[in-house]
Amino acid sequence: MTATTPTYHADGTQITARPTMPSGRWTDFVPGVEPGAPAVSSLNPVVELGNRPPSAY
Repeated sequence: MTATTPTYHADGTQITARPTMPSGRWTDFVPGVEPGAPAVSSLNPVVELGNRPPSAY
């Protein structure tokens, strides 16, 4: 069995240009994304905030 933990990040977040070992297997979560590029993939959908500001969460 494989367990995953959902991780949320702000729209526009980029993958660090120099991932390190503590970054883990980040390519499993953003397949096809290169270091320095926006963290956008089919596995990272945009979650709408609605009318509330980010601080409301």
